[in-house]
Amino acid sequence: MIEIRAVELPTNTNENTNKIPKRGRPTKYKPEYCDLIVDFFAEAQAYIELNHETDETRRRVFPKKFPTMARFASSIGVAAITLHEWASSKDENGELLYPDFSMSYKQSLEIQESLLLEGGLSGAYNPAITRFVLANHHGYRNEKEVVVDAVTSKRLEEHFSGLAESVLAKSKEKERVLEGRFERIAG
Repeated sequence: MIEIRAVELPTNTNENTNKIPKRGRPTKYKPEYCDLIVDFFAEAQAYIELNHETDETRRRVFPKKFPTMARFASSIGVAAITLHEWASSKDENGELLYPDFSMSYKQSLEIQESLLLEGGLSGAYNPAITRFVLANHHGYRNEKEVVVDAVTSKRLEEHFSGLAESVLAKSKEKERVLEGRFERIAG
C-alpha cells in the first residue's frame, strides 16, 4: 500500500518575491583566464623559419599548431561555447558580466586573424582552409567590385528600357487575345 503524506514547502522570506533564484552549476570562470587566453594565442606563431645553408640560403616554412578557441577551452576544462558566453553574457542592466574577459577574447580573435593572414601568405597554411576560416570566423568576404562607367551605364539603361517596353507590349497583346477568347466563349 502506498502512503501519501502532505509536505509543507518552504516559503520565500525575501522582500522581493518576484526574483527567481539563479539555478544551475556555478561558473568555472576565473579572472586569470583573461591573461591566459591572450598568452595562449600570442605565444603561437604561424610558422617557423628554417634556413639551410648550402650554395644558397633557402627559406622553408613549417606550420605549427594553429591556436583555436576549442583548444584553449579544452586546456582550462570548458567547452568553446562557454568562452563565447563569458565574452558576451550581459546582466539585467545590459552590461557585460565579464568585461575584461570580453576584451581578452576579442584580442585573441584578432591575434588569430593575424596568424591566419601571415601563415596563409607565407604558405604555412593551406590557402583554401585559410580563406574558409577567415570568411566563417573573422568576417572576410570574397567580393568582386564592379565599376560601371557612364557609357556602359547608358547602354545598360537603353537595353533594359527597350526590354521592358518589349515585355510590356507582349503582355498587352496577350491580354487582348485573351479578352477576345473570353468574349467568344461568353457570347
